Amino acid sequence: MRPHLMYTASMKTLRDLILVLGLGAAMLLSAACAPKAPPPPPPPADLYGLLARSANTVTELSARYPRLAELLPKARGVVVFPRIADAALVFGGASGDGVVMVRDEADAWSAPGFMRFTAVNAGLVVGATENSLVLVVPNDQTARRMAGMTLDISGAVRQVSPDGSLKQHDASLNEALDDVVPFLGGKGFWAGLSMQAAYVSPEQNALRRFYGSEATMTAVLYDKLYPMPEQALSLVEVLGPAGPGNLDSQEDAPAP
Repeated sequence: MRPHLMYTASMKTLRDLILVLGLGAAMLLSAACAPKAPPPPPPPADLYGLLARSANTVTELSARYPRLAELLPKARGVVVFPRIADAALVFGGASGDGVVMVRDEADAWSAPGFMRFTAVNAGLVVGATENSLVLVVPNDQTARRMAGMTLDISGAVRQVSPDGSLKQHDASLNEALDDVVPFLGGKGFWAGLSMQAAYVSPEQNALRRFYGSEATMTAVLYDKLYPMPEQALSLVEVLGPAGPGNLDSQEDAPAP
């Protein structure tokens, strides 16, 4: 090969090598400077705890109120609030996180959804309570309504006793939900006359933290797009299997 041709070939090889090295260095620099992917979200340990406490609440109130144990096999849905913190001096409020589960066509319990309880007190009130609440839902239509929108349940969660004790309260929730049966437990005291605006609503943020950003209440409770999580198995166990009878029937109505 002629000298000048050898020189030209060597220069071309050198340029190619420099180009390859430059591209490699640029790629490494780009990778080093690129924003790092955010770490995966931590497991929702608070929601795991909420499921466990909900199971304990159903167990405790079923032992206190045999009527609750009788109604659970006929329920089409259940909402459990293990802890509703409530305090007031003339004016006050209450709030708590809860779990909702419904039965499907085969009477199996759905994966759990999450709910929020919010209330405002007004009136001649002095007191402080820490309550638990179980709402037994008698039919699929009412269960869908409670899982899909914010609903007023005023009157369902307050029973003032002279000795300060809190007992089962079978008052109607309101005209639209008067077939839902509430069971109340807790500790604390109330004195005086109170009026309360109380609401339950789906907790979408908790739902998405537990199942993922695409989760919806309908997808979890009714479309069976999410399997039953292991953390909810204890709640499924205490809610129990379906039994004969219909909670809507007259013979199953709670005693006044």
